[in-house]
Amino acid sequence: MQSGFQLPEGVESEQYLPGHPELVHNLNMLVAGDEERLRDLEKEREKYRKRENELTEQKGAADGRNHQLDELAQKKSQLAVLEGRAEEMERLREDYAAAEKVLHQIQPKREALAAAKQALLNTEAEIASLKETLAGQEKAVEAAQAVVNADAGTKQEAERLNLAVQTLKQTLPQYDKLNVKQMETRLAEQTQREKEDQKAAVQEQFQQEREVLDGITAELEALTGIDAQAVARENEYTAAQKDADTLAGIQTQTAGILQREKVLAGEKAALRAMTEAASHAEQRHHELYQAFIRGQAGLIAAELEENLTAHGTAVCPVCHSEFRKGQEHRFAVLSDETPAQAEVESAKRNAEEKEKSRAAKDKEVTELQTGIEKDQESILREVKRLLPDCGGWAVLTAEGYLSGKTVQFQQTASEKKSAWKEAVRKRARNQELMEQKAKKERQIEALTNGISQLDEELTACRLKIGTLAAAVTELQSQLPYSDKGAAEEQIRLNEEQRDRLMEQAARNQEVLDAAKQKRDTISGNLSGKQNSLPKLEQAGAGAEMALHSALEENGFLKLEDAEAALLPLEGRDGGEWLEEQQAALVKYRGDLENTRERIKELTEQTKEAVYTDLNALQQQIDQAAASYNAANSACTQQEKQLENHRAAAEKVAGAKKALEKTEAAWKRLDLLASLAVGTIGDGGKLSFDRYVMGTMFQEILEMANRRLNDMSGGKYELIHQVRAGRQNAKAGLDVEVLDMTTGKQRNYGSLSGGESFLVSLSLALGLSDVAQNHAGGKRLDALFIDEGFGSLDSHTVDTALNVLTQLTEGNCLVGIISHVGKLEESIPQKIRVKNGEQGSTLQIE
Repeated sequence: MQSGFQLPEGVESEQYLPGHPELVHNLNMLVAGDEERLRDLEKEREKYRKRENELTEQKGAADGRNHQLDELAQKKSQLAVLEGRAEEMERLREDYAAAEKVLHQIQPKREALAAAKQALLNTEAEIASLKETLAGQEKAVEAAQAVVNADAGTKQEAERLNLAVQTLKQTLPQYDKLNVKQMETRLAEQTQREKEDQKAAVQEQFQQEREVLDGITAELEALTGIDAQAVARENEYTAAQKDADTLAGIQTQTAGILQREKVLAGEKAALRAMTEAASHAEQRHHELYQAFIRGQAGLIAAELEENLTAHGTAVCPVCHSEFRKGQEHRFAVLSDETPAQAEVESAKRNAEEKEKSRAAKDKEVTELQTGIEKDQESILREVKRLLPDCGGWAVLTAEGYLSGKTVQFQQTASEKKSAWKEAVRKRARNQELMEQKAKKERQIEALTNGISQLDEELTACRLKIGTLAAAVTELQSQLPYSDKGAAEEQIRLNEEQRDRLMEQAARNQEVLDAAKQKRDTISGNLSGKQNSLPKLEQAGAGAEMALHSALEENGFLKLEDAEAALLPLEGRDGGEWLEEQQAALVKYRGDLENTRERIKELTEQTKEAVYTDLNALQQQIDQAAASYNAANSACTQQEKQLENHRAAAEKVAGAKKALEKTEAAWKRLDLLASLAVGTIGDGGKLSFDRYVMGTMFQEILEMANRRLNDMSGGKYELIHQVRAGRQNAKAGLDVEVLDMTTGKQRNYGSLSGGESFLVSLSLALGLSDVAQNHAGGKRLDALFIDEGFGSLDSHTVDTALNVLTQLTEGNCLVGIISHVGKLEESIPQKIRVKNGEQGSTLQIE
């Protein structure tokens, strides 16, 4: 109270000291005075607020009247301008009306008259032209008829030529027979010459093939036994090359291992740093957690104080005791060293993340080191076979040793390869020579048979040539021309002359027919034009009468008067000019009517209105606003003083009542102590140590749920139950199972045998993971499971085995004690226990 209490000015401080007997009464009277002064200040503030609002409304109304008066003056000026244009717009209206009559009434009639006159003139000109053309066409018909009459002799000559053509065409098949016989004779003679040339060539080839065969036989005798030599050389080269490749691979693997050893050294240094960081983070979390536990009473007390201040009541979250504002109570003091729960949890997450990273790095280092050692042992075993003199890994990795040995092995393999390739070449040559010998022998036999066949074919050709020569002589004596070509040439000449004469007569007849048809067409066109003249003359007279009538009806004495009405267009398009003038007239009338109507409205609205000075009104508004702000500041200051005095009065009254209720406070502290040791509680007996273990148990459940999710196919999830099922039971470490298929939680005891086994296995694996994460680098390398698989179906057994197999991939030994047959098929390494008369025996498979 002394640190925050504000003493009013002009008041004695002694009556507000903590030891004053009337302190509560004095403070209450001070609060009552503050409340009275605050009400007076609020009334004064409201008066100034109303005054400011009234002046603002007056200014808005005055501003609107000023705008209306300005607009009225503007509209009157605009009306004067529009009325001054009245004569101009009247002239425009008269020009528009005259032009519209001419364009819509006179101009169409004038155009129709011009079109009628032009049509009559065009028809008269066409009639004169057609008469002249008809006379010329009559002369053309007479000339064409004379030519057609002269074509009688031409047709007779064409008939004679056609008969001669038919006679010659009947002899053409005989010429074909003569050509066939002559062609057969020439072919037979050509065949005879070819056979004779073939026989000479075959005889020459026969001699050459005999000489080649003798050479092949001699070379084959020199290559006897080459197949066995080639196989021996190949085996020698294969063995040498394999050793060279193996040694080269060992050299590459050795370089890789040396590089991995450098990496391993760096990883070990990183692991040491991560181990130190994880240790520091865990120590930091432990210190914050201990400080947080020690300060729990202070944190709860601070929260209770806040609730009492804000709401007047507060309930202890531990013992559920209820406190009210004004009661006497003694809460624990919150230490400045007590960390917030968020800070503790952040330190915990930091420690867990660093430990997780350290464990992962430790696993990587262990796997890397184990892999390097295994690879070194494998390489040394292989090196002992190739290099018996090698003394170990130090000798193998000595500078120049392995590279020198590799070069030696490669040189030996190269020499063996050259010898093998030479043997292979000779073997291939031997095979090639054997194939060539067989081929030559077949060729020589075929050549001998070919010579005999050619002798028989030559005898047959000579007999055929004699028979064909006699047949050619007989046919030549029966035909008028020497060959078919001469006969066909004569036929062609006769046909061309015949066709030429027939085409000439046909063309002359076509010319006559065309001349007659053109003459008839011209005569018909002439008659039609002559018949249309009366109608055209009548149409012209009617159009002229219509034009005169239109001029009279629209007030024009003559056509020149109508043309003068179009002078304002100045050569522009009539339709566009009319649209523009009409728009101008409509706009003028609209502007005139709207302006007069607006002047009438504004005159009515501003009747007896005068201009108002807005600056003077604004000054009054500013003065009212300043007065309001001053009154508002005074109210705010008084409200703060009232709140300060009320708070002091409430604190003093509460402290006084608290002194009268110390016994109740001690009972609550005793209840809080009972809750801490877990002897009482609404949701079971939850002691502080079980609460701490529950936090670790929650972490185990998180790791177990990862395993259970895989083994149950996402069907089950373990839920941490803090409250116990019975009032007097121990709480904090119970588990329920969430069934994802139904969305409901059920007790662990309701699971079947197989489901219980999966949950137990998941909890065991989760405990193993958490223990390793908190073990500072230590590992659990073995896990043994006794029975339980017999309660699982086939699919669940496979899923559980997959999870356990993943553990073995991390260098962890998993031992299973079971009688399930499927496990026997799935596990490659087994230890069988067999009973006998002399006891049990072990058999490793």
